[in-house]
Amino acid sequence: KKRTNISDESLEKDIKRKPIKARRNSRNELAVSLRERSPVSLYEQTIETDFTLMIPGFDPGMFGMSGESAIMINRPIEISRLLERGLYGDQTQNAREALPALSQVFSHACVTQAPGENGKLHSSFFSLMSCYIPEVYKKYLSDRSKVNVNDVTDTVDDSKSLPPGWVEINYPEYRPPSQEQYSDGRAELRILAIDCEMCITADGPALTRVSVVDDKLKVLYDSFSGITEEILHDVTVTIKDVQTQISELVDKNTVLVGHSLECDLKALRFAHPFIIDTSILYSDPRNSYKPKLKNLAKMWLDRNIQSKGPRGHDSIEDAMTCMDLLKIKLNRGLDFDKTHESIFERIYRMTGSTTAVVDREAKADLYVDGAKKVLDALIEIVSNDQNILYNLVFGRFLDLKTLPDDMDGRISLVKRLGERINKIYDKLPVKTMFIVTSEQFSDWTEHDEQELQNAYLKAK
Repeated sequence: KKRTNISDESLEKDIKRKPIKARRNSRNELAVSLRERSPVSLYEQTIETDFTLMIPGFDPGMFGMSGESAIMINRPIEISRLLERGLYGDQTQNAREALPALSQVFSHACVTQAPGENGKLHSSFFSLMSCYIPEVYKKYLSDRSKVNVNDVTDTVDDSKSLPPGWVEINYPEYRPPSQEQYSDGRAELRILAIDCEMCITADGPALTRVSVVDDKLKVLYDSFSGITEEILHDVTVTIKDVQTQISELVDKNTVLVGHSLECDLKALRFAHPFIIDTSILYSDPRNSYKPKLKNLAKMWLDRNIQSKGPRGHDSIEDAMTCMDLLKIKLNRGLDFDKTHESIFERIYRMTGSTTAVVDREAKADLYVDGAKKVLDALIEIVSNDQNILYNLVFGRFLDLKTLPDDMDGRISLVKRLGERINKIYDKLPVKTMFIVTSEQFSDWTEHDEQELQNAYLKAK
């Protein structure tokens, strides 16, 4: 088996012609190796397997380079030169000694960038694993994905017990009637949109307003009337009163619609088995995060909402917006707003090729626990040279996400990682393109984001 000779100038262009896109974070590093029986250009249709290994933390900083200096590099870097640098900025630590396998496997590395805008960095994982849907295919998706309310309704698991103080609308063994039953008048479907407003108290976020509208945008319920201190001064309505009044509006043929509905229902301490969440129903075309209601309103309704300054959000306005967004989905199809598809869908749709994902997180096709099990699973997938089961293989090692404080611990961790990379490379079948890349990572969660928002409101 022989490594193909690829010129520096054509390397990145060649990679981008493959199904895997090479756009990465400015602090990411992408290394490429191609195993062939004889030298061959990537332009020729000879590659049978693409193998991508994502390693958060495997970036220029690992080789003593700052993000500012790395982003200025616009050509592939020779691995031998990269390894001459100190490890983690320490010139006494020889990267070549810590990662001997790297120079045996790869000849060059490329610094690439992930997408982002307005100071916000989007997910490089999402960028790698997705691609834009061609306009000609969007029309097909829209026509194919026409739906009714049942198709977009989530059924909540009613087997879990609720905390004290919650009200549950529960109908054991009940399932909504079919669309045919609704169509011929045998069953009446009621769709209600609900939204809640909160304020910050000494004990944390508290419910201040609840609004409910029907599918004709008629306001059926509006309590607590606003969030300013003056408006709330004489309010005596309790959350138990609100629960009772909402229960009178909801029955077994009612579907509740809202944005990030789980948060509203938690604030109400109210459980209902049939819901539609517009934060899940719609996708953010820029990344994998849940879209904001304000952005969806502007994008699909050409409507500016949540712009009342210090008065905060208007829960009636937000509830109406959720109802209108649902109507658009029902009229135009479940996938009409879809701008990206997974690279696995695209490859299978265009070529019929098979793919495999191995990860330590449950979103993977093959979920395993621990770095060694990831390694074993990846090797098992690619070991059969005579019978290629997958044309695209993706795996992740999370070893570098949490680095030891001492340099000896880091060196030991990096050496083990290099050994794993080498083991995978040795097992790769011929005609395989091998890519190792990093991704930016953060322990920041949606809960952290909410706490920051609450702290900001409290400070105001």
